[in-house]
Amino acid sequence: QCIVAAPPSGSRFVGCPCHAMAPSRAASVGAFGPVRSPVFAPSVLSDMPEALAALDDGRADCGKPEEPMLTQVHGFHAAARPAAVFLSERRLAFAAGVLVVAMELETRRQEFVYGHSDSITCLAFSAAQSLGASGQVRRKGAKAAEVLLWSADDMKVCTSFRYHQADIVAIGFVQGGEVLVTVAADRDHTLALWATAKDGWYNFRKREKAPLAVVSAYKSGGVHGVAAAPGGGADRTTQFVTYGAAHVKFWQSDRFSPAVEGRRGCFGSHGAPRVVVSVAFMARDRLVVGGSDGEVFFFEGPTAVRRVQPHSLPVAVLLPLADAVLAVCSNGTCSLVRSEGSHQVASRERPVEIDIASLPGMPDSRLQTPILGGATWRRSSVLLASRTYLLCLDVGGGLHQPSSCSVVLMQPSKPLATACAHPTEPRIFTGALDGGVRCYRSDTHRPLPERSFRAPCGVTCLAVSGCAPGAGASAWLAVG
Repeated sequence: QCIVAAPPSGSRFVGCPCHAMAPSRAASVGAFGPVRSPVFAPSVLSDMPEALAALDDGRADCGKPEEPMLTQVHGFHAAARPAAVFLSERRLAFAAGVLVVAMELETRRQEFVYGHSDSITCLAFSAAQSLGASGQVRRKGAKAAEVLLWSADDMKVCTSFRYHQADIVAIGFVQGGEVLVTVAADRDHTLALWATAKDGWYNFRKREKAPLAVVSAYKSGGVHGVAAAPGGGADRTTQFVTYGAAHVKFWQSDRFSPAVEGRRGCFGSHGAPRVVVSVAFMARDRLVVGGSDGEVFFFEGPTAVRRVQPHSLPVAVLLPLADAVLAVCSNGTCSLVRSEGSHQVASRERPVEIDIASLPGMPDSRLQTPILGGATWRRSSVLLASRTYLLCLDVGGGLHQPSSCSVVLMQPSKPLATACAHPTEPRIFTGALDGGVRCYRSDTHRPLPERSFRAPCGVTCLAVSGCAPGAGASAWLAVG
């Protein structure tokens, strides 16, 4: 991951700027590992020798350096569950180290949630409450792992929850955002319910910072996610599901009772998939489940009534529609599967395949890795996250002909080893051990996949030749 920080106006760094950063600020933006390359002074500045000479003989008054301000993060935690969430139609949030980053898709302007003490593992958002939540790993020496509740309007932390004595592996809002579900990675995969409403019965400001209820989510394997049933309101029972290794579990809790009850879903004669990778509600009593071997199950209540397997790859994302579901596999293949019809018709029916590889804006397949997950926004936009890209797919014009795909974020799948800047153009190049040389614009903070390429092996150093400004001028990039 690469952090771009804007230095104060008129200031210059000599050597590595990380040494000039205040220790508290350096810790707050996350531990991204040691700096592998020095930062050289720009050779195009004619006054640089005089400035260095002034530093050497003590004539220059450096004073106390101003603290850098974080302005942009290029990179995200692809293994977070989920890797990104929509805050609105054109705004999303993702995890990067100990930061939650909110970004406008049009302007690429970013805001940050500070407060986590270790790597963020999962995210959730409630549009009804305009609140987000994020869980983290348990910091070494800490008694409990933290869960932060923050406002999506100003990205300020509202409160924090501390109970789980293991890493947080899944979180999700239920009951219209009034209740937050958290699951930890301890032996019993402890599940806790928290009051998160801004006002009313579940007002988090009026209650002690203790869970409303605690229960074991699943003792026989890992839990990977939480999904809330739609239609939850003040007078309705709280319903949600948890899912993970070979199971999906249906939960309900009475509004005025702290007890929560769970029941495992029945997958029928075919048995449960090895891992339930994704789920989506089509209605309050209808759930669709995606498995690690390409299975798609349709549930009515806690029982599966239909099973199809359009592919043998994990179903990374499910987008429910009126009478069908869009299943996105890890290789990017999209299948439109009908959700209704008799078993005889369904067995003969072939899912509709949708090719997104040829969409405008899709990156080079040589730099792409399998899709791990994603998020959806009201049947109009889909986020697809791999280890190297975060893509936004526009399906507002119809699923049979998606209009475009844009690269939101681009990052290496292995450690970043080197970086350099173009001498005259606002471009930054990075090299990583996965062999990728990636280009970004330094003025608009946009990735440039069309100027990125893959080397035969890992890249450890980069250098750009000088060039005279003007039309027709060019620079050479040396890759080692």
